[in-house]
Amino acid sequence: MVRWEAAAVVTLGTILGLVIAMGTLVLLHLTSGSSYLRPAPQWWLFSLVAAGAAVATLATSALPARRAASVPGLEAARAE
Repeated sequence: MVRWEAAAVVTLGTILGLVIAMGTLVLLHLTSGSSYLRPAPQWWLFSLVAAGAAVATLATSALPARRAASVPGLEAARAE
């Protein structure tokens, strides 16, 4: 359950982050007129960002998931 929640957060975060970044880049390009800030990133950059976010999320959620799996459900409910 911890990993599914982490996967949902990384998916939504990656999508929102890329949309906001591209929107900001387009606005900067339109307002400055700079050809250096043209909004045309390489296609592989999106998959690289998504893969990096997924690896970081899996790495940081591995220990909490292992710890949550070792606690019996009834004990966790009682403690809460």
